[in-house]
Amino acid sequence: MLSSCPDCSAALAVLRIIPGRAGAEYWTMRCTRCGGIHLDIVNPSTAPLTA
Repeated sequence: MLSSCPDCSAALAVLRIIPGRAGAEYWTMRCTRCGGIHLDIVNPSTAPLTA
């Protein structure tokens, strides 16, 4: 899972999580510096816990 922008190395903010096939999730993230949008496919068992 991406934790920093591959273009400028800044932090990524999660915009949306969409359920996918076979239990996977599609995470849409936006860079806090350059504004780039990145999509990552995450297996929920490896997703970080959020408070």
